[in-house]
Amino acid sequence: MKLTDAFMEAVLNDTHYDLKDPRTGEKWEGGVVDPRHEDEPLPEKCPSLPARLVFNRLVRSAWKSGEPGIGFIDRINRENPIASVGKIRNSNPCGEFWLTPYSSCNLGSINLSKFYIPSDAVHWERSINWEELAETVRLAVRFLDHVISINEYPVPEIGDLARDTRPVGLGVMGFADLLLQLRIRYGGQESLRVAGKLMLFINYMAWLSSVELAGELGSFPKSRPNREFFDKKLSSWIRTSKWLLVESF
Repeated sequence: MKLTDAFMEAVLNDTHYDLKDPRTGEKWEGGVVDPRHEDEPLPEKCPSLPARLVFNRLVRSAWKSGEPGIGFIDRINRENPIASVGKIRNSNPCGEFWLTPYSSCNLGSINLSKFYIPSDAVHWERSINWEELAETVRLAVRFLDHVISINEYPVPEIGDLARDTRPVGLGVMGFADLLLQLRIRYGGQESLRVAGKLMLFINYMAWLSSVELAGELGSFPKSRPNREFFDKKLSSWIRTSKWLLVESF
């Protein structure tokens, strides 16, 4: 589910937000059905809804069933690395990757529990094999990029855009198992610090691996019209994340 900045502002201010026809983008003048009847009755014609009521319903549903997942679509588009291609509209079915029309993404996961080192060290950082993790990220980025080159695509438009943008989605699994090995409670403040450093490290190494690939094979075609975005992003990562290499190795 896509939430806009305007909707979240209405949630914070406890005001209404306008409903729009998803096909035309015009203001909605029809009715809204509430099959569960969990909240007060809705008017027959409903051009707007109380944002906080809707948001609370989303939270309750997520707590009960894990759905719906949400994405802050305006923020996502502000961070769109290929804005020249068009606006990001939706995600893939599981929400890992947000897509412009005809986009696709190769997904892969690193099992974090495999990088645990049995240790008597006081701090958890000494119980993670950072060097091996860095090398695994490097190989994973290269592997996923090669998949783009050899893959067969269902329609030409998807293949052309994949080769022009070279999107890869490198994620993780086994985080709860790693915390168990580290004797850190899942969901506690220390577990958040572990997650933060791990993902900063993986993200940083993935960026460096992408730069390495570009040096060998050339940058992907759609990077040129979006050069300003990539220059700012890479400069930001170099400034803010270089301490990871010093502290981790």
